[in-house]
Amino acid sequence: MSFKYQDGIGNLAPNFPIPPTSTPDNVTIDEKKKKKKKDKKKRSSSLSAPYFEPGEFVKGLPDEKDYVYNYDNVIDVQVDTEKQWTEATLANYLKDAGFVRGSLDGYQYKKSRSNIIPLFIHFTNKILFQAGKHHNNGVFQVGGENSKVVREEFVEAFSFIGSDVLGKMGTRLPPPYCMMATLLVVAGYTMGFPNYCQGRLADTIKHTLVKFNLEIPRNHQDLAIKTQYHYNRYFSMVDKQRMVEWDKSNLTNYLKYNLIGQYSTTRYPPTEENYERIIAMSKMIMIEVFFNNYNNEDKPVDDTDSVEVVLCKMGHMVYKYWAKQDEWAHDMRIRVLVVTLLAFQTGLVNYFFPPLIPDYIKSVVLDY
Repeated sequence: MSFKYQDGIGNLAPNFPIPPTSTPDNVTIDEKKKKKKKDKKKRSSSLSAPYFEPGEFVKGLPDEKDYVYNYDNVIDVQVDTEKQWTEATLANYLKDAGFVRGSLDGYQYKKSRSNIIPLFIHFTNKILFQAGKHHNNGVFQVGGENSKVVREEFVEAFSFIGSDVLGKMGTRLPPPYCMMATLLVVAGYTMGFPNYCQGRLADTIKHTLVKFNLEIPRNHQDLAIKTQYHYNRYFSMVDKQRMVEWDKSNLTNYLKYNLIGQYSTTRYPPTEENYERIIAMSKMIMIEVFFNNYNNEDKPVDDTDSVEVVLCKMGHMVYKYWAKQDEWAHDMRIRVLVVTLLAFQTGLVNYFFPPLIPDYIKSVVLDY
């Protein structure tokens, strides 16, 4: 098996094996060959990761509720998350919570390991993409299945996930990244990987691990399935949208129908009080931008401006500084997202500054 992934965009992770169907005895050899060729073509097209509209049913995502997990020996452990965690602290917690430290050579992990390999590789490259770092030219590749090459490169990819890079990114990581990192760290611990959690990473994932401890299977096969569901839901389906050029209708459609968190235009009533709240938040963003990047071309907000005019002026101001990598700019992008969602849920028609959509608002909406 060869596997390649790059540019921070991934396809749906491969589904777990489906029981084979048998061919009736009265089918001729030629018919069998034709059927085999047709099945092969069908499988190839299914692996090409088709595009799905937000909210469209995709096998392997909404039907997770119908899957019965074998959680095995789950233990609810009370622990202090205010203190700083190290790899030793994490190992003690996992042991007390019912997770069993495995062996890297353990035969019983071979199937689960082969199922979860693509997820490690996908996620490693997404972190590389997020962090703006480069390792092996920004691409991890996996060679022959169950080979020594797979093992070595899998360990290499996992060692990166378990490294201090994730820890240094800390709270700047979107929530789905923390959960995915947590699941993979647990997988690394139970499958016996060395370097499964280094540096600040234990302190970064501790809150997520403790919060979702009871929902993480101790059984290896079910842990792999849970990890795949999470990756498909929060990364693969989202990444489909990155390949689509968005306009207002795309943004609105995604906010209403995506599988992660759906927003309604009637959640908040269109009252003056709510409009004033949106205006106040927009002004705070503009003040922050002004003090960090003074520009005489920035248009001041007039007290008589409507809420939609204020949103437009705020969007015009942040547009010029959106790509900055300073800490204040990161906070600005998150605040703009919050105001945009608030305006959308209050029913405003012009709830954003249109030029922000294609390259700016879209990426933040999809990340968070």
